[in-house]
Amino acid sequence: MNPITAKRPSAAEVSPLYRVIAKSVDDSQQSLNKGLPDRNVAKRDICAILTTYRPDDLFIDRVARILPQVGMAVIIDDGAFSKNEEKLKNWFSGSDGIIVHHNPINIGLAASLNVGVKIALQKGFAWFLTIDDDSLIASDMVEKMIHALKVIKTQKPIGI
Repeated sequence: MNPITAKRPSAAEVSPLYRVIAKSVDDSQQSLNKGLPDRNVAKRDICAILTTYRPDDLFIDRVARILPQVGMAVIIDDGAFSKNEEKLKNWFSGSDGIIVHHNPINIGLAASLNVGVKIALQKGFAWFLTIDDDSLIASDMVEKMIHALKVIKTQKPIGI
């Protein structure tokens, strides 16, 4: 279909979609305005959300590096491979402070992060640290991020 000659949607066709988008944006803004998480955050208040597709054998070491810096880690396996599920189960089954969720199909990075945030919210967390499975973080990264959060003078939601 040629975009130049394609029929443009009528106002009646666009209007319902616009209302859905506008409502979604409005709902998000109202949610943000209900109150921001307390800036007096500690490591125990942060949930690390790690997405993985096909984790390599060093993934367990990277998780071990982040775990002491946060209150909990949620690992979202988006690989939909039985080998991934088995590997993650062997590594993390029975581990304190770690929840592993396996997506039944590959839903993509953004959707997997949303699953992780939902799990973290259900566990009472208001602060999230999102990490890919190949990210190698410094042993003081979360501490530095908490410090930056406390010195930034804004009342708006932030991501650092």
